[in-house]
Amino acid sequence: MTILVGAMVALEYLVPGTADAGNPKTLAAIGFIVMAAFTLGDLVARVGLPRITGYILTGVVFGPSVADLFTLGIVQDLGVFNDLAVGLIALSAGLELELPRVRAVLKPALRILALKIPLVVLAGGGAVLLLAPFLPGLGEGMDAPIQVLAMVFGVVLLGTSPAVTLAIITETSAKGRLADLS
Repeated sequence: MTILVGAMVALEYLVPGTADAGNPKTLAAIGFIVMAAFTLGDLVARVGLPRITGYILTGVVFGPSVADLFTLGIVQDLGVFNDLAVGLIALSAGLELELPRVRAVLKPALRILALKIPLVVLAGGGAVLLLAPFLPGLGEGMDAPIQVLAMVFGVVLLGTSPAVTLAIITETSAKGRLADLS
């Protein structure tokens, strides 16, 4: 792993960046990310965490936010893989669906959604409104932006990742009512 990190750092200085799809840095980044993600995935699996935790850590550690091993341009070039991954995950989820099981959990799932949506939006938005006086840059005279921020934050909290949920259920071979509702 150390040799790979060193190679990626050296590549930054040895190969000038290009704007086309055949950028050698992007191609090297693809190989590095796959190998690093699977390596970290295996490491976190050994301590009992889902492999997806290692995959996420790979992106955080080697991305522009921490190690800055991959420039924003390379990250943008890798956006094609995001679309591919979402498509494959959706396909995988569709293959797992069984109509009788969906019917069995439809009413409880709708009840959960009917409770979750207003509760999460109100709790998340309310927390922002309560904490606004303590947040820098949100002082007095900013009532409208604080209310908008509270609503946006409440709605964003609703977003759960079906990809992450499906990955964890698949990896742990979870079965039962909770897995069906997820």
